[in-house]
Amino acid sequence: MKKIDFSKFYQPQLEHKPINAPKIINSSEILNSVRIDLTRNYPEVNFLLEQNAIGCLSKGDIQAIKAKAKQGKTHAIICLEVALLKGSFVGLTAISDNIRILHIDTEQNPLNVSKNARKVHRLCRWDETKNNDRFIALALREYNTEKRCSIIEDAIREYNPDIVFIDGVRDLLRDFNSIEESAQIMNLLLRLSKQYDVALCCVLHENKADGNMRGHLGTELVNKCSETYKVQKDKFGTISVEQSESRNAPINDWAFILDENGIPKVAEPEHKLSQTEAKEQRIKENMQFLFQKNKEYQHAELVKEYMEISGIKERTACEHISNALKKSLINKKINGKYELNFT
Repeated sequence: MKKIDFSKFYQPQLEHKPINAPKIINSSEILNSVRIDLTRNYPEVNFLLEQNAIGCLSKGDIQAIKAKAKQGKTHAIICLEVALLKGSFVGLTAISDNIRILHIDTEQNPLNVSKNARKVHRLCRWDETKNNDRFIALALREYNTEKRCSIIEDAIREYNPDIVFIDGVRDLLRDFNSIEESAQIMNLLLRLSKQYDVALCCVLHENKADGNMRGHLGTELVNKCSETYKVQKDKFGTISVEQSESRNAPINDWAFILDENGIPKVAEPEHKLSQTEAKEQRIKENMQFLFQKNKEYQHAELVKEYMEISGIKERTACEHISNALKKSLINKKINGKYELNFT
């Protein structure tokens, strides 16, 4: 198998410079350029979006979006793109105006990429039959891995975006388990983000077993990313996005659903119950079930029945009954029997 020559992508291209001998940089110059100078004021992180005054998607950095197959990754990207272009969406707000986006798809055919681009235009209230210079979409499925890398850098140089979404970063190399190829691609992405001062948001599938991003490429992405987002769909069709890792202050989860036309619209993220809340919910459901059978119970009867339906020991059943009494889920009547106190 022919080995890809990535080396030409890792140094700034020189075709626009005068034809003469390249400048030789000695080790002292390199050390001076990378040494942290505490007399300098380094620039603050340049975020593109914010949520409740907390920034996300920083320029000059790499971000990652992960999910299992068919969980809504592409539509999560659309939500981020609309927030950046329109000014706000799904609880996220653009920090500056006239943000420019380069969207690169390596997996889908041009027809499907164009359909998703039209969704962005529709949500931004742009004409769906006209191109907009603030949003450039490219479909690279037909090209080989080496050519895709070349096109991406050419496009960044040509269109000067603030952020680049790469939907299918796995397709920039042949073997995502290769340590060498994964390191080379990460070097390329790091150079592009720094050299062109862009945010590079990369999409990669998760492993089915452990939820980690696939292959050695996934390991490299986790190590190098400033932010990682996990996308997952529940049984009701709500797609939630969690910032699972961040080097900066984290933002809250956000969520959306798709309407009958497959267009994202805002939804509240599903509330995750704490252990205490989950326990109280189970007690409430157990009581509701028991008192459908009988309207009232003696204490010993209630304990026995509760043990049978919940599969717990007597001591724990008594604790749950006491908890239900304190929460006013049940009442103790004058005759000593217990009755349900909610419907």
